[in-house]
Amino acid sequence: MNLSKNLKFLRKKRKVTQDDLATFCGVKRPTLSSYENNLNEPSATVLKKMSEFFSISLDDLLSADLENAGWTGKKGPEVLAITIDKEGNENIEFVPEKAVAGYVTQYGDPEYLKELSTFHLPFISTSGKTMRAFEIEGDSMLPNFQPQSVVIGERIFKQDLNNLKPGETCVLVTENGIVLKKVYHKPDQGKFFLVSNNPGYESYTLPESEVNEIWKFMAYLAKEIPDPRAF
Repeated sequence: MNLSKNLKFLRKKRKVTQDDLATFCGVKRPTLSSYENNLNEPSATVLKKMSEFFSISLDDLLSADLENAGWTGKKGPEVLAITIDKEGNENIEFVPEKAVAGYVTQYGDPEYLKELSTFHLPFISTSGKTMRAFEIEGDSMLPNFQPQSVVIGERIFKQDLNNLKPGETCVLVTENGIVLKKVYHKPDQGKFFLVSNNPGYESYTLPESEVNEIWKFMAYLAKEIPDPRAF
């Protein structure tokens, strides 16, 4: 069986980290490392995830000598960089307003993410999820969210967009900045229809190619008590 050898080859070929692959497969990084070093064998569920990640058949993943066969393959599912604490648990990284410009261009850089503040919330479970927090500026999110509110979102991969409900509030990391909108996915058009919470702002469409990350709203932290007259 060539699984351990193939995993190392495929990761290097795709330029992804053990953390990336472990997160996608739902295991810890040391567990993935044990697979690559032929110390443990993954379950059938994890093998299926690996096969999906690399867009390769299980037979080839387990038995073929991919490196010597000159395997090239095709681009696999979307992945992202994360940080973990000393116990191996995923952090919630905090992107303050002043860091937005840097995040837009470096969101996939693990070294950049290490520079961000991180935290955990006891009332939000991150088990099986990747969470991130963004400080949102501007009036387009009024009256539901005050400026400088911190919105916590769960990462939605583009291959899972069908699970996103129409009108779901999301943080979108775009080529031009970070916005908080109600999202309507139009897969047949390759676009997103975005609606602001503030009715004074016009809705607009955005091509899928201009959206780098999508984070589904989970919770928010505010510095002011919302005015009930605004609802």
